[in-house]
Amino acid sequence: MSLEQDWRGPYTVDDLADLSRFPPEEGVWELEEGWPAVSPWRGVHVAAALDTLRDLLYTATREADLHVGMIRIEIPGGTSRVPDLVVVDGQARRAGRRARAKSMGAGDVVLAVEFVSLAIAAPVYVTKRREYARSGIPYYWIVDLEPVPAITALTLHGTEYALQAKAEGDDELVVEKPFAIRFSPARLAAD
Repeated sequence: MSLEQDWRGPYTVDDLADLSRFPPEEGVWELEEGWPAVSPWRGVHVAAALDTLRDLLYTATREADLHVGMIRIEIPGGTSRVPDLVVVDGQARRAGRRARAKSMGAGDVVLAVEFVSLAIAAPVYVTKRREYARSGIPYYWIVDLEPVPAITALTLHGTEYALQAKAEGDDELVVEKPFAIRFSPARLAAD
């Protein structure tokens, strides 16, 4: 179905190609149970922190067959999300690239990372956390830059996330799974 043909929905990831002709003022199109929604962009300071974290994750995953990036993921039930960063299985990413896929399945995601802000705190802490857990994404990090940079690393137990590690400011975040990494959240705010 194309959006030109039928505006009644529900929609699929393929339909988002039609929506790209109508970009939101701030953010990226996602799907919530088949219906278009906008996940907002949050400013230059968040973009800089994302770059730093992506570099840290890339270094930590270099030896494993994993890929770090911003990739649309499909979640069962007609939901499509674009986490701020994801770490995905390298073999699945290569297959998706060869197939020119518009998204990857949640089963290919090793880690989803979301940065919170006042505009999206509730969706990150409640909705996305629930969606990612129910779809089986094994690791989920929530990054909050205010008032001091903090990272909450969660790991999946059954259908819910449990605390794996937490650090703020100059304290070190130390995790061994899904890959070993150690750094202080303050690095995300460094100039």
